[in-house]
Amino acid sequence: MINYKSPFFKAFISTILGSGFSKLILIAVTFYCTHVLSKEYFGAFSFVRNTLNMILCMCVANYINLCTKFTVEAQTQRSSRARLLILYIFSLSICVIVGLGLCLAPSKWLINITGRSDLLFSFRLIGLLLPLFMLQPLNEGILRGLKKFKVIGIVQVSTSILFFLCVAIGIRLNNYIGGIYGILFYYSLYSIITICVVSRYINIYRLIKSHLGEIRSEVSVVNRMILPVFILSFIEAPLNWWAQVIMAKNSGMVAISTMTAILQIRNFVIILPSYYMNTFTSFATSLNAQHNYKVYYDKFGKSIIIFFIGSLLSIVVFQIFSKLILGLYGTEYTEDSFPFFIANLSIPLLLIGNLLKIDLIIHEHQRLMLIASIISSIAFIGCMLLLIHMGIDSVVSYFGGQLAQYIIIYLMFKIQYNKNKHEVYEKI
Repeated sequence: MINYKSPFFKAFISTILGSGFSKLILIAVTFYCTHVLSKEYFGAFSFVRNTLNMILCMCVANYINLCTKFTVEAQTQRSSRARLLILYIFSLSICVIVGLGLCLAPSKWLINITGRSDLLFSFRLIGLLLPLFMLQPLNEGILRGLKKFKVIGIVQVSTSILFFLCVAIGIRLNNYIGGIYGILFYYSLYSIITICVVSRYINIYRLIKSHLGEIRSEVSVVNRMILPVFILSFIEAPLNWWAQVIMAKNSGMVAISTMTAILQIRNFVIILPSYYMNTFTSFATSLNAQHNYKVYYDKFGKSIIIFFIGSLLSIVVFQIFSKLILGLYGTEYTEDSFPFFIANLSIPLLLIGNLLKIDLIIHEHQRLMLIASIISSIAFIGCMLLLIHMGIDSVVSYFGGQLAQYIIIYLMFKIQYNKNKHEVYEKI
């Protein structure tokens, strides 16, 4: 029976109404781009956007759940406030290093990777602005930890409208290059907005001043939790980006267009579960801190069943209406039904694997996550290259490699989840 008055349910609904609407606007932006840009130009536009997402994922995005965990714990544990500062300092340092690398990288090297000289300035600009971009994901992690889900929704909806305007105006002014500049302007403004929002609930200056001296006593958190997540991101994100480079070299930017469209459709079906998990992380961390393990694992168990059933239904519906759905991006995309099917097979593994990941983060199994990342990433790129060598379409090969990757991640996470559950129940 659903308790409609529970804080968790209210937070979940706030997340759906806010973040869900914002994601629909972002999807509408893609529809707009695929209709006003050629498949080749949309591929180049998507490649730059995917590269930026890869860099953010590598430097900071995977720290959102960790940031939420520290924020929740900081309300009762002073040490977690210092850990939160360490997380920000670490992320900023990495972003500065990567940003300098992009700014100073030889032009020939960048052109060799992208295959296009007209994208050079875009990558230099990303490097320059990267330290600013990193603030947005971490600030959102803090707001989740404070359970300000309604505020997050309002910010996401308003900024997604801004995203549409930035991209549309940019494309109108200077085709796909203008659209890229529009994205970078949007990310910059989004980060500034989140700083202003977080400062309403936390005195940032006082936090830094009060706990900066405690950083040395908590620096061990870097080796135990932060560094493993970074190495994990440093493996997964660049390999996924390299896979896109392989696709572009084998089939051109058209393959990137197809892959981006299919990924966005698949991501659409995981929007609702992802919002659930964003909300769930805060409440699960609280339950674990309160040692309320029975409720904690009951919620995990029910969530796994719901995700599995919903995933199977999604695969069936998407496949029945595949041509209709792909046709929304343009008639050129209706021929991509088979890679669409291969991509959708990963949905149950992707969803349940990410849910189990929350349990691993809460119980501080970051090193296991790192091992799973290394093994599964090798399987991903190895499977993809093997399939391409066999003459299979590069987009199909990409999603086939992903399927192998998610199978390995699910199995390793499920084994550890069962161990955690067994150990906890022995204590009860």
